[in-house]
Amino acid sequence: MAYDVFISYSRKDTAIADKICKTFDSVGITYFIDRQGIGGGFEFPEVLANAILDSKIVLYLASENSYKSKFTNSELTFAFNEKPKNSILPYIIDGSNMPTGLRFVFSSINWRTKETHPIETVLLKDILLLLGKSEAEIKTLFQNIVKDEELERKHKAEEQKRKEAERIRIEEERKKEEARKLKEELRYVKKQEENSTQSYNVTLENAGANKLAVVKVVKECMGIGLVEAKFIVDNTPIIITEKALKNEAVMLKRAIEEAGAVVTIKLTQSSMMHNGHEYVDLGLPSGLKWATCNVGAIKPQEYGDYFAWGETTPKQSYVESNYKWYKKSFFGGAYKLTKYKDERESLLEYTDDAARVNWGGKWRMPTRTEQDELRNHCTWEWTTLNGEKGYKVISKKNGNSIFLPAAGRRCNNLFKAGSDGDYWSSSLNTSNSSYAYDLTFYSGSVDRNYNSRYLGRSVRAVCECA
Repeated sequence: MAYDVFISYSRKDTAIADKICKTFDSVGITYFIDRQGIGGGFEFPEVLANAILDSKIVLYLASENSYKSKFTNSELTFAFNEKPKNSILPYIIDGSNMPTGLRFVFSSINWRTKETHPIETVLLKDILLLLGKSEAEIKTLFQNIVKDEELERKHKAEEQKRKEAERIRIEEERKKEEARKLKEELRYVKKQEENSTQSYNVTLENAGANKLAVVKVVKECMGIGLVEAKFIVDNTPIIITEKALKNEAVMLKRAIEEAGAVVTIKLTQSSMMHNGHEYVDLGLPSGLKWATCNVGAIKPQEYGDYFAWGETTPKQSYVESNYKWYKKSFFGGAYKLTKYKDERESLLEYTDDAARVNWGGKWRMPTRTEQDELRNHCTWEWTTLNGEKGYKVISKKNGNSIFLPAAGRRCNNLFKAGSDGDYWSSSLNTSNSSYAYDLTFYSGSVDRNYNSRYLGRSVRAVCECA
């Protein structure tokens, strides 16, 4: 196959060679360039020799790299032996000084430099003249290049304009969707407010000296039997009615107190919903709301799912080899972290937050500081709820509470369930990034701790709901 130009170059100068090829393509100059290292292990491949012989011009890209290249020097030597001297065009691309031997070889040839002969103008024109093009033909080709460049610029501008319009459209759609969700949430909140009426729990704290009179009043006011009424009076303190309206609660309190008992009424703990999951306002300084059950559970006493830190789906086992953010090198050895490696990644992104991914909306995992706030602003009572041990966490401000079951932890198997609780925060231990902070407890102790990220632990979600 015949070529206009054979390009002799060092593979280290590929970037400039590619620019020259692109320029040649713009005017239809055919060329041969060895991109695959045809040389291989042979001294001088036949395919390169034939390409040199079949090319009208040999363009030698002179550089510090090509001076040291075995194949480039072989190509140049072959061209000098087999081609007319005026068909060989040396072109210095890096401003280097040509070695003495080459300067002697090229003494009768005018070499070019990239500085004096820019690729897209002077060099291109010289090549076209050597290929026999007339000045008029060259002028037409350059005019076409300008037109093509203008068309390309116009096309790019139109494409940019189209992309910008698409970006604006997507942004507007996003804003509309956010406005729609906000409107729905406000409507939901308003509906909750309209449908909610404050209710009260009535507690018989102490029956006093005249238990018989109190039993009689409790029996009559509550419409229950004598045995049930006596059981209530004998087991104080006890809640005798829940979620009563205020007037009903006040009247019941007054009637029983007239018989000599001590009765209290207390606003029923209110819980609200966000994105299909219930939360409680514990009156914390941050205003943060805590979910009433673990992620993966539907009741407060249920253990729910277990997650490795930074993973969003539960697994059968939790070991280093299946942890999402561990990777072992090709040569083996210790596992290396691929994400959340230092203080620059000290908090989980929402895409790696088990609460946000599984519950959506504004739900997320609490930070270490937010878990500390829960510890410091609530009273922790070890108790049992429907057969499951754990802590009842009671607000010191408003008396509202949540229950954290002692769900244990998972590695290959469930461990310490019923005695210990381990709840992930979203905070990395930046002193040792293989660990993350969690809330750890057992009967008699509630504390902040840190543990290996690959282990399976419970998640209790929080939200910044209004």
